[in-house]
Amino acid sequence: MNDADQCRDKGWKVGDRLMGDDGYGPTLVELTVIGESEISALILAHNGVALDHKQVLETLSGRTWRRLEDPLPAR
Repeated sequence: MNDADQCRDKGWKVGDRLMGDDGYGPTLVELTVIGESEISALILAHNGVALDHKQVLETLSGRTWRRLEDPLPAR
């Protein structure tokens, strides 16, 4: 399943904010494009620090993502 399919499968849409952690602190992104097979998102913050220079994220791999409105996963 590609990144765009993953977004559609989870009901995520452009404008949704996602939180994901790869072991180096949580990253907050906002989805800006959901194409046929690819996505784009602005990285808004990392490890609790807002980023002045917004970077573009082009893949959801490497982290487990959740929409901010979604409940926290069970531990």
